[in-house]
Amino acid sequence: MANREIYRFDIVVGTRGDDVARQRLRALDNFLEHTRRRGELLSRLRISPTARLNDQVSGPLRRIEGAVRAAASRVYTITVQLRDQVSPAMQRIRSALTSVPVMVGLGAAAVAPGVMIGQATKKAMDFEAQLSSIKALTGATREEMAQLSA
Repeated sequence: MANREIYRFDIVVGTRGDDVARQRLRALDNFLEHTRRRGELLSRLRISPTARLNDQVSGPLRRIEGAVRAAASRVYTITVQLRDQVSPAMQRIRSALTSVPVMVGLGAAAVAPGVMIGQATKKAMDFEAQLSSIKALTGATREEMAQLSA
């Protein structure tokens, strides 16, 4: 028989390109897995948008309202000084009626009281008009006006 001869050949094929492709595929698999996990997290998320306002008006408005209420509830006392113009006129009438020249002239005595009473009446009416304008300006009650004219 013939001798058999066996020859062995070792063929070395470069696998460097294969390793690079495997690394890239593993990196792609990792990236896809990471993306899948993030997608699951996002699907569980519940978003509730809120808005926050910075209110800078209410505080000063409350202070103003309090000041207005305090001013409205406060009692104010108004003091008015009036000049009495009726009493001097009445004193002049009294003096005129008791004076000697009035007694002497009958004509003067008949005319003078009418003139003086007319002046006194005018002064009294002016005084009442002033009281009426004070009442209108201050909004005083009847009792307060009675105190002023007393």
